[in-house]
Amino acid sequence: MGSGLVRSPVSATLPQISSRLYLTWGILWSFPETQSHVLVSSLLISWSITEASLS
Repeated sequence: MGSGLVRSPVSATLPQISSRLYLTWGILWSFPETQSHVLVSSLLISWSITEASLS
């Protein structure tokens, strides 16, 4: 049963989104100049919203 936001079940969508965000965050966090940049947070938030609405 879907949550209404995505067509697939939440149990399948949540791990996909989480793993992609974790991977992206890990790559971006490895560069010290990005750690304190506000755009990194907004990138991850906007990508999360996009992923959830397209899944």
